Amino acid sequence: SSKKWEGAVMTVFSSVQFFLGCMLIGIFVFDIQIGSNPFVLLREHSDMISLPFTTNPNYLEFVEGNGLNPLLQNYWMTIHPPTVFFGFATTLIPFAYALSGLWKKEFQTWLKPAIPWAYFGIGILGLGILMGGAWAYEALSFGGFWAWDPVENSSLVPWLILVSAAHLMLINRSKPRSMFSTFTLTLFAFLTVVYSTYLTKSGILGETSVHSFADGLPGQLILFLL
Repeated sequence: SSKKWEGAVMTVFSSVQFFLGCMLIGIFVFDIQIGSNPFVLLREHSDMISLPFTTNPNYLEFVEGNGLNPLLQNYWMTIHPPTVFFGFATTLIPFAYALSGLWKKEFQTWLKPAIPWAYFGIGILGLGILMGGAWAYEALSFGGFWAWDPVENSSLVPWLILVSAAHLMLINRSKPRSMFSTFTLTLFAFLTVVYSTYLTKSGILGETSVHSFADGLPGQLILFLL
């Protein structure tokens, strides 16, 4: 539906999809791991492979699960993550239009198709953040929406940047006044989403965040961010 923008926009979009796909394949090229397979069984995980219970072919009979943590059974937790992730994904579309505008040297015409997507992303991501804040306040009782975990703050920052970018898009659509700031904020809205992923998956916040997963892919995320 983007007509003349389709080629450039889909090139950027497909490049991002390629990076994300590589992060899920979980293969080794010589000694370098490319991606992390989310379907690896417990007995095949590098941290578990040498433990005695995984050598038993019937080990699942001896594993007793208690179900989800009660905090994760909250209804906000059911709908909050997919809404936030959907909001994160929508920041890619204005990003792709902005890069396409630089690529094609059309520094203003990209604004018209990008503005609806920017405000759509603001609505979806903002709704997801509010859901997460409600879950944190209701289930965790930390006394505030984002006072308890740096990852919650890192989801708010892209939203604030996207709000700023969208407002500048509206201003510059009719008369260019601050195109450099418009491009910068639009690009950084998506880049801060990638940085937020790095904070979560690199293990750098392992001591301070309940969202942090230390068994991550920091090298690939840094490469993706660059």
